[in-house]
Amino acid sequence: MLRKFRPLLVVMSLVALAMGGSVNASAYGSDHVFQITISENCVNPTLCVAGPTNPFGIGGIWGWVEPDADGTAEAQVQFQGHSNADPSLNGSGHLPTTWSWTIISIPPPPPFVSPPDPNNTYILFTIPGFPPGAGFLTPATPGQYGENFGPGINSQITVTQMH
Repeated sequence: MLRKFRPLLVVMSLVALAMGGSVNASAYGSDHVFQITISENCVNPTLCVAGPTNPFGIGGIWGWVEPDADGTAEAQVQFQGHSNADPSLNGSGHLPTTWSWTIISIPPPPPFVSPPDPNNTYILFTIPGFPPGAGFLTPATPGQYGENFGPGINSQITVTQMH
């Protein structure tokens, strides 16, 4: 008799879970304006050597940033560097997790900003511990951005507007 009703019990349990057991996911709150993923890589041992045109040397930066409506941003960003002009960027590390942000317009984009925003509008992130005026720029126009500057040198950014 139990075998006969087992499928019905399974279906009823699943329906009960779906109706009463569902919970809205709000991992980082509902006030985030954008979700941004970042993958910047410079691993070509010839072209990525640190110098006047490339202060960062060989390495990369990867992660995500979530700007919130209050001007703060939560971030999970890792970096790895080798042979950098600034020795503090050598090795691996994690950037601080709380940043501030604002939207700015810059025609044309400044050096080291890649990929460029089609509307010349950027999100400027201020990162604790960075020198005043130093920050991180990403396009503000939603979309997927990718550039390949040669073997082993690429940039991928995805900007998703949430509200």
